[in-house]
Amino acid sequence: TIPGVGPLTALAFKTFVEEKQPKGAQEFNAVSLYYLRKLAGLSTVTLNHVYTCYSEVHIKPPTAFRQSFIDAKNKKGWIDIAGDGTLDIPHRGTVFVEHDLPHKQAAEATE
Repeated sequence: TIPGVGPLTALAFKTFVEEKQPKGAQEFNAVSLYYLRKLAGLSTVTLNHVYTCYSEVHIKPPTAFRQSFIDAKNKKGWIDIAGDGTLDIPHRGTVFVEHDLPHKQAAEATE
């Protein structure tokens, strides 16, 4: 199970990921971090927490795991990562998870 998160919350995490339907590691990292900070209420989230999230939903983590967080920070602004590996989700990441996921289908976007 996810460190600091009970089994019932871990089950809810699977449901949350199914609802948000993240595509790729950067999106999955943002969804995981959002869930751990905002919904599970963890005050400190580390790379290990998110690594466990991959296991919880049976998704293979990226080979360049830490780099995927750095890319999400530098290219998208969805994640903040400190030198010690602790993570946070800034406003841009929160807005992305809450409003841009799941991705809208092309037909829905034109309505």
